[in-house]
Amino acid sequence: TLIAIDSLGLYELESQDAEHITMVILVILLRCNLNVEACRGQGYDGAATMIDVHGDVAANILRKQKKA
Repeated sequence: TLIAIDSLGLYELESQDAEHITMVILVILLRCNLNVEACRGQGYDGAATMIDVHGDVAANILRKQKKA
């Protein structure tokens, strides 16, 4: 089994709310010519904004792309 992990870089966030982080992730994918429809699975190592009930980045991305 071959596992490849590539970094897309470091990005400065103007805000740490879920909507802004979601937008930044989707813009990065677009800039890197990566189709969000081809993305599967999300992991955030327990980061609060990424999995918080009121501001859930994973849920925001899933609303935009059901298979992500």
